Amino acid sequence: MYKIEHNTFGALTEIKIKNELSGEYVSIIPGFAATINGLVLNAGNKKYEVVDGCKSYDELMSEGKNKFKGTKLFPFPNRINKGEYLFEGKSYQLNVNFPNEGNAIHGLVCESAFEILSESNNNKEASVTLQYISNGKDKGYPFKYKLTVVYVLNDKGFSCKTIAENIDAVAIPIGDGWHPYFKLGGKVDELSVQIPSAQIVLVNDKMIPNGLTSESDQFTKSTKIANHQFDTCYKLEEKEGIQKVELINESEKIKLQVWQESGKNKYNFVQIYTPPSRDSIAVEPMTCMPDAFNNKHGLITLQPSEIVNFSFGVELTMK
Repeated sequence: MYKIEHNTFGALTEIKIKNELSGEYVSIIPGFAATINGLVLNAGNKKYEVVDGCKSYDELMSEGKNKFKGTKLFPFPNRINKGEYLFEGKSYQLNVNFPNEGNAIHGLVCESAFEILSESNNNKEASVTLQYISNGKDKGYPFKYKLTVVYVLNDKGFSCKTIAENIDAVAIPIGDGWHPYFKLGGKVDELSVQIPSAQIVLVNDKMIPNGLTSESDQFTKSTKIANHQFDTCYKLEEKEGIQKVELINESEKIKLQVWQESGKNKYNFVQIYTPPSRDSIAVEPMTCMPDAFNNKHGLITLQPSEIVNFSFGVELTMK
């Protein structure tokens, strides 16, 4: 019932994990940041394209924020102020790849090629495992690590597990995240969103946390997005278990649940972002807040040979 296809995507390869009976699938681009580039799920005997990916190779390679759609974010998600940080008494300078803000953004693997490690499929599910190994030669991040990503499609929906291992002889600072954009038909203004109880991380004009948070219950119940502009980091309750951001299309009576595993060294933050087109909305699970290499909120210090893992997933149901 489950099948794994390899297709051409410009100069790259697309891997499609597909349920042949239902037509559901997830599309992955291993050669560009292990990107989650498409996801189709069923609800009420109808298929919905719920991930807003790049439709062409040229779009994937284009500059601007869209180039990060669906990409893996490691060893830090979001921003590092001026690309500068101090770790264990030593200063480091990352490449400032977002010059209009003067920040480093979205980690160091957001354009890197991942290797296909394994594939598996049977009547109940299919999975693909990718891997990236750092040689410790990135500017401003001279640390070695191994990153393994496992994508699974089954009758419960889509899930993604990241396994990070320190293969260096010294401790390394890490944060992990993803950058998927979701849609449920039409403009996001017509959708409703529900966000778990959380604190909003307040930021300055460069989108760097200013050390303050605020309480907000505006979206803790299902609330229409309307013209609300999100570019907001939420600090979730750090509790063991699963926390969900829900997107609801009332006219279609469907609900998309983006779940993330929270708890110690897990996805305890989520960034919500509405792009100018408002055709989709980014729901980004993160282990730390922006600029965590400096403010230390959610920063994981991984010891030599230490391994941590993080999971998130997507489900679509009738409301």
